[in-house]
Amino acid sequence: MEDASLQSHTVLKPTVATWCEEYKDENFPRFTQGTRDIVSRELVRFALFVGRREISGRILHEYMDERRRKTSGETLMKTVRWTAAFLKWAEEMGYVDRRYSSLAIFHTSSVVIVPPPPLRFTPEQYEAIKEATKGTVWHYAAIMSYRTGARVSDACLLKWESVNLEELYVHYLPWKTRKTQRYATCPFQAGGDFHNVLIELNAARDKRPHWDQFVCPELAMRYPAKCHGYGNAGLSYHFSKYCKQIGAPHLTFHKLRNTFLSRSVNGGIPFAQTRQITGLGSDQMLLRYSVPDLGVLRTAIEKIEATDQVPPAVKLLSMPAA
Repeated sequence: MEDASLQSHTVLKPTVATWCEEYKDENFPRFTQGTRDIVSRELVRFALFVGRREISGRILHEYMDERRRKTSGETLMKTVRWTAAFLKWAEEMGYVDRRYSSLAIFHTSSVVIVPPPPLRFTPEQYEAIKEATKGTVWHYAAIMSYRTGARVSDACLLKWESVNLEELYVHYLPWKTRKTQRYATCPFQAGGDFHNVLIELNAARDKRPHWDQFVCPELAMRYPAKCHGYGNAGLSYHFSKYCKQIGAPHLTFHKLRNTFLSRSVNGGIPFAQTRQITGLGSDQMLLRYSVPDLGVLRTAIEKIEATDQVPPAVKLLSMPAA
């Protein structure tokens, strides 16, 4: 009876799974839903692998080896990032007494992970998608994203109060990064396709209360997610049909934003200005989505080498004999 009483009062040692739940409770309020899904997936994998064992360097090496065998590229980078973030949090909480977070990064530092370059719309594909979407709401959305780097949420939720047709610019708070209060300000060319489509939408402006505030009420009705059965996935599916129609099934709406960022890099636009135009919060995100062309990099090298100056020939003077 005494043994049973002792067992009933035994406190089970916290497992990695309980720490993961505590980590999510503390950090998830500042994450977007997409980030929450990624982090949850990575933490579940790590917790199931460790089980009731204590975190150790050996277990961590085994886990990273297993993930490396099963996946690669961007997925492996997410595993490293969020496993290290969780371990660092556990160190700060005093749950582990060693710097396992640095070990997680070091363990994969010898592996060269080269993510594939992001797909982009060529000028020909952009003209094709404009033609394919003509007469639909996607015609406006595609033009806005290509010309300003806007996300699909920003194209859906853009209001007329954010559009200045006289001075030719849009000034809005991106929906995805609204917590940072970093506004996006993007001028557009007079007579350009974005200017023309805004004029057309303004002329056909919805007269119904509330919906008259949105540049494109039909897209606004489909946002946010789970509204009328639509969400980001549903919106992306509808646009992907047009991409297949022009013979580019691997392209998506977000690739229009990637294309704008790459065009800004290739055009030599400073990062600070690109961030102001798109509302990006950091240069790291810009580097992630923008890849300069080889021709641009070659031009940069040529400019660097052009600054080299050949030192003038030195004339040696003969010293007089002693």
